[in-house]
Amino acid sequence: NLTGVFLVTKAVVPHIRARGGGSLVAVTTNGVGMTDRGANAYWVSKAGVERLYLGLAATLKSDNIAVNCLAPSRVVVTEGWRAGGGGREIPPEMIEPPEAMADAAVLLAGQDASGITGTVQKSESMPG
Repeated sequence: NLTGVFLVTKAVVPHIRARGGGSLVAVTTNGVGMTDRGANAYWVSKAGVERLYLGLAATLKSDNIAVNCLAPSRVVVTEGWRAGGGGREIPPEMIEPPEAMADAAVLLAGQDASGITGTVQKSESMPG
């Protein structure tokens, strides 16, 4: 999680600077503070993504680049996860429709540093 976000961000920032600004959005989780047996590496990597992006927001604001993280408000069950048998035990009211994340991501990505920057946004808290 962290390595991929770091490498893609490092590669794309010069292009966003050259355009005069834009937005970076990293998808994180609502469970950074959780502890799950066997999932520590996952939580650490997502916490690292959040710290990376919160720090970059301060650094890149002068370049007119908004930097935010987006976390689902509830559990997002992907087709791949379902195909592998995951998500069956999750009650329907705990599942977030993928469109909620998509709408929030589009909103965050469509701005520059004059908008929201340096935050971890929950998908359902974004106007949609």
